[in-house]
Amino acid sequence: MNVKNRNSSFELMRLILMLFIVTYHFLCYIYLYESGRADTIIRGAWIPLHVAVICFVLISGYFHIRPSVKGAVKLLLPPIFFFSIPNVIATACGADIGFFGGVKSLLFLSQSPYWFIRTYLYLFLISPILNKYLDECDTRHKIVLICILAFIAVIEGLLGDPSLKDGKNLPMFMLVYVVGDFLRDKQCVVDKIKILHLSLGWVIFNICLVVIWMLIRNVIWGKVLWHLCFPYNSPLLIINSIWFFMIFSRLTLNSTKINAMAASVFSIYILQGQPILRTYLINPLLSYIYHGTCCNFFFLVEVLMLALLVVLFGIMLDISFKPLFSFIQKKVEIINRIK
Repeated sequence: MNVKNRNSSFELMRLILMLFIVTYHFLCYIYLYESGRADTIIRGAWIPLHVAVICFVLISGYFHIRPSVKGAVKLLLPPIFFFSIPNVIATACGADIGFFGGVKSLLFLSQSPYWFIRTYLYLFLISPILNKYLDECDTRHKIVLICILAFIAVIEGLLGDPSLKDGKNLPMFMLVYVVGDFLRDKQCVVDKIKILHLSLGWVIFNICLVVIWMLIRNVIWGKVLWHLCFPYNSPLLIINSIWFFMIFSRLTLNSTKINAMAASVFSIYILQGQPILRTYLINPLLSYIYHGTCCNFFFLVEVLMLALLVVLFGIMLDISFKPLFSFIQKKVEIINRIK
């Protein structure tokens, strides 16, 4: 596989991962605010859905982040236009959108629910140093670096260091980034594994994890298993995410439509957590679905369908804003060149 040119398989994976994230967040709302009959199946569904964040960082490590002013502007424009500005306008008009309304929305890095943006921005800033080291070191040194970062992010995080809890931090993202680079180096090994075996193995692995957890959830071993497979720095989640990533790294697709849609995933991420949409549209719909569906299976299907609609809406809205975003990016680039 030529890693210099992303094929559409990775873009398709990005779209599927965003669908995972949206579905997961919708199920979180149900669990937190409408808890009841479906609690167990909701938490069980979280396990495979939780691979999304790790896989996004694996993609960044596989291809390497190439920091630039244009890239930074591209990273910051969706939060400004889809989070901060609408919240300020809505608050000025008297809408009640809770803690993230008003002036605090302007500080979308520190005062927003989007922890991923903050942590990814830190990785974006430090990536030139990581890239330089990874480009120049051999396999042995990469393994040593992975072991060091795994000790910090995984072992110390799981043992209870408050600053490393849950893996929502830079050391964890650095670890996954380096693993992504390592997977690129070893792609020839992954290519020897049949994609059918990878896919079926991943599905069976997740079914086993979910079923076993559901059976032992009320005893101490259930809590141990959850701790080992759910937090972002848990070893089983890391394995689960790498496994899922390898499936798509074995594919070779070429589709301009998939590539165009995948370019909107960051905007989708912003929109699915937008307080105005969540307060006045999405959350009421989720409550309606929960109370209107008695069968837990159909409930999950309906939540997935709603998540798919939100993903499609995000793609359409992002495409409509693309000319404005491109105009701003070009102006910033011109200013940067003048300086």
